[in-house]
Amino acid sequence: MTRRPAIVHLIGFPSAGKYTIAKALAQLAGGAGERYVVIDNHHTSNVIFAALDVDGVRELPATVWDRVGEVREAVLRTIEELSPPEWSFVFTNVLTERNPADAAVVDRLADLAANGTSPTFQSASRA
Repeated sequence: MTRRPAIVHLIGFPSAGKYTIAKALAQLAGGAGERYVVIDNHHTSNVIFAALDVDGVRELPATVWDRVGEVREAVLRTIEELSPPEWSFVFTNVLTERNPADAAVVDRLADLAANGTSPTFQSASRA
């Protein structure tokens, strides 16, 4: 029986250790002959932040999170359409229950997990 790839989603406050745990999980899986790819929240936000004057103090324009979401969606579509189907992924995020957009991130990753990570498992919304 072939094991289906995993989607692991680590959610926590900044500096809580999400990335450290994700890297350790990927390393442990690698030792067992499996491929776990870490997609840290900084992979999707820093590319947008680099084009702005982000200093961690000034408030960001609200629309910046729309752009981060566009990058995240491009990564998820790449996983669905192009990544090897046997790869597993570990995502990290800083999310809150108060933000409806954050709930959508969780739902999207649940959809990815339910529908697989190869073209033969594309989500119904993309078919």
